[in-house]
Amino acid sequence: MPPDEPPPPLDRAAQKTYERALGLLAVRSRSVKQLQKRLIENGEPPEQVAPVIARLSAAGLLDDARYAAARARGGVGKARSERRMAETLAHDGVPREVAQAAIQQVLAEEGTSEQALAERAAHKKLRTLTRVPPLMQRQKLYAFLARQGYSAEVVRRTLRAVLDVAPPDEEG
Repeated sequence: MPPDEPPPPLDRAAQKTYERALGLLAVRSRSVKQLQKRLIENGEPPEQVAPVIARLSAAGLLDDARYAAARARGGVGKARSERRMAETLAHDGVPREVAQAAIQQVLAEEGTSEQALAERAAHKKLRTLTRVPPLMQRQKLYAFLARQGYSAEVVRRTLRAVLDVAPPDEEG
């Protein structure tokens, strides 16, 4: 169907599915897979869901790239690692390429990097570790950053930057 041409009208049953889909999207944005799954879980026939998804996508109301960018912006705000953001988006049903492109776009727009995010997360976590001995601080901070999905190399660089000391296994 050409982009200028309006989509064909939906039959009565598909129109109800369309209205339910709009209701779900009014509550919160969703990926294509999330909306599909939710409609089917709510008893909508799969043969009605597909044209509704297509219509919503054509109208620009359902867009995995826009959804991924919004989720990535939230992840950057919470100082999540690229890996953790990608896993979250994959769990939401966003294709890996779309997720990666959105994450890179948001990092560029925000003028930040994964290293900067890790350091921001580490500084925030350190505020809760002020009464902890230095070695335990290092261990807790390493474990925290690893749980956030940062690679071992990013964690080591972050510990050096934030604690201003090389980790014990790198001191020589």
